[in-house]
Amino acid sequence: MVFLNIRRYSLIILLTIFLIVLVLLVYKIILLKDNKVIPEPEKAKEKPSQYGEFLSWEEVDRVFPKYSKATVIDFETGLQFHVQRRAGSYHADVQPLTSGDTSVMKMIYNGSWSWKRKAVIVQLDNGRRIAASMNGMPHGGGAIRGNNFDGHFCIHFRNSKIHASREINMDHQIMVWKAAGKVDEQLVALAPQGIIYVFFSAVGQYEKGITGKAIDNQSKDAALLLEGIKNIKSIRLDGLTNKDQNSFAVDVGVVYKNSNGNIGKKF
Repeated sequence: MVFLNIRRYSLIILLTIFLIVLVLLVYKIILLKDNKVIPEPEKAKEKPSQYGEFLSWEEVDRVFPKYSKATVIDFETGLQFHVQRRAGSYHADVQPLTSGDTSVMKMIYNGSWSWKRKAVIVQLDNGRRIAASMNGMPHGGGAIRGNNFDGHFCIHFRNSKIHASREINMDHQIMVWKAAGKVDEQLVALAPQGIIYVFFSAVGQYEKGITGKAIDNQSKDAALLLEGIKNIKSIRLDGLTNKDQNSFAVDVGVVYKNSNGNIGKKF
């Protein structure tokens, strides 16, 4: 009888222990569920601005010294190629690093070299992105062998100058503004004569967007004018005379596409 009683109590003890463990397990599950730590969703990585820093030439000359390398990114297409700065005191004279880089640059200019200015971002090796303007014409001397590029090309920055004239080039500057997202800001700060120079520079660079900002682009005449830009091969502002407070006489020379003759016009 004693043996049977011990066995019976052993079963009861085991059953009790099992029930306690089960209760503790259920309790732990409930506790974990109620206090479940939900991980915070990852914050979306901030996309780099499409614009570049609006740095003056003096600043760029320090951070992009001679013989340093950079990536040039076309603002419109996003196509990019690598360059090295080789010279330049008032702006950067650069050369494509390889023949592949030259091919991409020529692609940006639709397969033909051109003096037309284009808004670009110059990205340094440290990731810094600077608003700039380039032309697409090989000229002068070049020292990088095997890059299939006969000479160098120019990259301008805020308030950089032409080497020959030591003057700021408006064609380049409006493209720097575009690459920096500063067109509206710069136009507001200009005197009327400055707006006129911007207008004709934008026309000469086929820059319809900036041309439209420089005029009342809501009028019918403006729409016809903007449409007519595509027929102009080149345009040069020859003279600007202040007639009175609100009007100016402008002399320009125009060369239309499919023609080599320069036509003088007055506005």
